[in-house]
Amino acid sequence: MTSREYELELKRIKAQNRQIEMKRNLKAAKVKRFNFKKPNTSKLIVFVVFAICLQILWFSEHMISLTGDTSYMYALIGIPAALIPTILGYYAKASKENQVGGITYDTAMCNLESQEKPVFDHVSEDEAVG
Repeated sequence: MTSREYELELKRIKAQNRQIEMKRNLKAAKVKRFNFKKPNTSKLIVFVVFAICLQILWFSEHMISLTGDTSYMYALIGIPAALIPTILGYYAKASKENQVGGITYDTAMCNLESQEKPVFDHVSEDEAVG
């Protein structure tokens, strides 16, 4: 391979790398535009428990106003009493997983270390793309 062929091949590879980089930037811009942040699982759980407790409160008040009897409320007290320890247990498990030594944290760190980033050869930016 002569030096002329080498230079032509090098220019072709640089142009190809620039096109790949432009496609990635365009894709990232498209994804970023429609990227809605997924709500955190713990926030969803708290919202659901809060909604269930409000529903129990509304139902209790509604039944009291209709019947005047409050004996059924003993059964309804068990629902939030069972939900709150379950949620606290989930939070404890999630916090242990996301600390150093937890499976989620360690997996994320291993994935970050194993990702290979492509190296683009940009000697001069004045060259025409094409």
